[in-house]
Amino acid sequence: MGKYYIKKHYNTGEEYPGPEGVHFTARACRAAEKFAACRGFLLYEAGSAGKTGLAGSKRVYGYGHILAGPLKLEEARVVRGKEYLYLVQVEVEITLKNKMRGIPLVVLREQYGVSLRPSLGGIEEISEAAFREMKGQLDAAWEGEQR
Repeated sequence: MGKYYIKKHYNTGEEYPGPEGVHFTARACRAAEKFAACRGFLLYEAGSAGKTGLAGSKRVYGYGHILAGPLKLEEARVVRGKEYLYLVQVEVEITLKNKMRGIPLVVLREQYGVSLRPSLGGIEEISEAAFREMKGQLDAAWEGEQR
């Protein structure tokens, strides 16, 4: 255990991650294993997922840590025709209600060198220093929402 990741997902109109945790396809099993071994993660909502996808914030808006996984599900979760067979149980510590108050993609690229290009499983490794700095920014934004 020791790495940190940004977990990218598309806006589906549902809570993410869901109450079970973060789901991965069978092809992304290796990514699920890497993600399950991390020390912490940031949540990033991508822009729209093609013509049928909802617009996303293109921002990091939350963070959390791993509880367990990856677990192979008996019955895959199906979203937009894709089957998600693996589950990593997580605890989300902070989620901004207004995702637009999160850390935008341009900042991720310019300050942290994060590309967030398409990747199997939607994870991108980041340094511990970058994780801690962005976590601090999210904490400040969350506190602002509480006032």
